[in-house]
Amino acid sequence: MIVKKQILNKILSLLFVTLMLCNCSAQKINLNNVVDTYINYNSSKNKMFNPANIYLLMGLFSEQENLQNKILSLSYSCFECNGNVSDKETVVQYKGYKVVITTDNTDNKAVLLKYFKNITPDKTFHMLPFDKNIIYDSPAHLGIRFDNKGKVYFVCMGGETKEIKQMLGFRNDLEDCQQ
Repeated sequence: MIVKKQILNKILSLLFVTLMLCNCSAQKINLNNVVDTYINYNSSKNKMFNPANIYLLMGLFSEQENLQNKILSLSYSCFECNGNVSDKETVVQYKGYKVVITTDNTDNKAVLLKYFKNITPDKTFHMLPFDKNIIYDSPAHLGIRFDNKGKVYFVCMGGETKEIKQMLGFRNDLEDCQQ
């Protein structure tokens, strides 16, 4: 009887350790890390990428197929915008950058503002309006999908996906748009 109890305790201990390792290896979304990595990546590639010349666009949207799953969208300096940031968007300051936050509903806005740390409110602002006679470079757009527990399951940033995925510390086998 004692031997069976010892074996059962060892099995339960092994199961507990296995579950803990699985939980620790799940890659959770960290908004500040994502934004910092995006800034570092782009500023290393483009000397004009600094708070004086660039503002960031951050969106959080619910997936249509599963409303609990979220899509984080990060880009910079909307070149196709109409020339102003409206009162519908929220503008915050982060590390000197203006960040325009846009969401598809108030719950997603609350989630973004709750988990995006070290920000301060800022005012809406005007930008150069879109000019159809100018050819604009498309900014690097980072998209990350995660579930309702914050576990990341998809990442995409076009041709730079592999590099940004590595910089963010995501596993190589995490699904991305390059596979």
